[in-house]
Amino acid sequence: MSESKLRPGIQRINKKEINVKTVRNFILLGDSGCTGFDKESKKVLDKILRKKADLFFILGDLVCEGTKNEFREVIDFCNRRVSVPVFTLCGNHDMPDYRKALGSSSYAVISKNIVFICLNNSTAPFSRNELGFLEEELRKNKKKKSFIFFHVPPSTGLHASCMKSEEWQALKVIMDKYKSQIECIVAAHIHAFQDCRLDGYHIIITGGGGAKMYDLEKDTLKKHHAIKIGLENKNAVSYRVLPIEV
Repeated sequence: MSESKLRPGIQRINKKEINVKTVRNFILLGDSGCTGFDKESKKVLDKILRKKADLFFILGDLVCEGTKNEFREVIDFCNRRVSVPVFTLCGNHDMPDYRKALGSSSYAVISKNIVFICLNNSTAPFSRNELGFLEEELRKNKKKKSFIFFHVPPSTGLHASCMKSEEWQALKVIMDKYKSQIECIVAAHIHAFQDCRLDGYHIIITGGGGAKMYDLEKDTLKKHHAIKIGLENKNAVSYRVLPIEV
């Protein structure tokens, strides 16, 4: 499949696979506007979007009440500040108008060396279709490093607002077959930071993209933030937390 010619800014997704040029680094953030896209939220998001990266991913909760007008404001705000593509996921606050504004929240972004698999668990457990899509993309991209993104994280002891154990087990049934190729799983939803391992998987929770932060004991950062991930020589992966001061 040929590479997609993507314009800079937030992408509207209307297909399951998007092929892009080689990705050397990318920035992840979550929960930019779910407590209101106010002055502080805008300062945080502005500072994140001005960082240099090949791609950005916003892992849900871009807005507070999921309305067209809110999405229009956030899209315009982002598009004035970036010169690279920005991909998004649907969060629980992004309903009901996420699909009208941004299209699908289940898709894969595929480059020469990486596949980013984006899933939707914003309002319910992963559907059978979501799980089938995950398995299909892992199978088709066995030779690439796989990053899996969704909004609501598994239970890592950070906060009670997480997916149920049986949902995580349903994911593991599929992921365990491809464990060696899965580099990292990243979620948001909890307005805090965590970098940990769960059942042998590297898990990052990044919820510091602009919404009001939680004060959680296991959050070692306790600041607004984003995560920058890079591929170094011989495809070694580097992880960098980007604290944001406002």
